[in-house]
Amino acid sequence: MCRLVFVGVTGGSGDPHGPFRAAGFTTRLASNPSCAALPATSVRIEVTTGTCSCDFYCGDTRYVSVDPEAARRRYERKGWSKAKIERALESRQKRHARTRPIDLGAQFAAAVETLVKGGAHVTLLAHDFDGLFIEPFEIVGTTQIPFAHYVARGNYFPEDTLVSLLT
Repeated sequence: MCRLVFVGVTGGSGDPHGPFRAAGFTTRLASNPSCAALPATSVRIEVTTGTCSCDFYCGDTRYVSVDPEAARRRYERKGWSKAKIERALESRQKRHARTRPIDLGAQFAAAVETLVKGGAHVTLLAHDFDGLFIEPFEIVGTTQIPFAHYVARGNYFPEDTLVSLLT
């Protein structure tokens, strides 16, 4: 399972790929048929760190509680052994304690900000694929959020939703 992030860029000045490439991302024109839902006049881009977008788009997991007692109760309800629960909690704690030398989410947001400040209308779309990246997927909704709200929420935007950023 891997996530891909798609960006629709309408208007603005300069190459819509430029800010992402300058930040070290790989871009190409989006080939997934579901990207046809992005604005018709936009340049539709797939943004990755090589093969996928998992390194900078965490989806809903960014807001999952890391309360160990709540996790322990969930695992107990599933019938997990005490040893298995302790291993899972330890692994979770280590995963959340890691710090990345480069915050790719912030770099992605900075690239988006460059486009927005350059006068572009930006629409974001992300999907978690189980199979091939060219398989169509359902878009469950559309929303508009101010760019400042997007940044304040840690560069989060909902998966499978067309998200238009407002200036």
